[in-house]
Amino acid sequence: MDMQPGEKTESTTVVETIQGANDEIRNEETVTSTITYIGREALSTPMGIINACKFAGTSHVVYPGGASIDQTSEQWVAAEGPYRGQELKLAVQDSQQAGIVQFVATKITYTPK
Repeated sequence: MDMQPGEKTESTTVVETIQGANDEIRNEETVTSTITYIGREALSTPMGIINACKFAGTSHVVYPGGASIDQTSEQWVAAEGPYRGQELKLAVQDSQQAGIVQFVATKITYTPK
């Protein structure tokens, strides 16, 4: 995808948690998200410095019964090379908890076809 800095995508997704012998729906959440492309950035990772595409996002999650949370996020995705398209780092903060949760790729195994 060829996005320009500032371009946005918007989506609404229904997430169903299915359990049980008859695949009953146990939970259903509606997630409305906006993701904005920020631009390219050299990201320092445990795998070295990788050229990445940076995105910023906001999400609104509505649970059964009407409770909801808002989340903000930043995401870095490898822009080129053998890891292209792979998520390298994700930082998420939500309206219900203090602090930011970060996920960082420390190793990606790539096996060519």
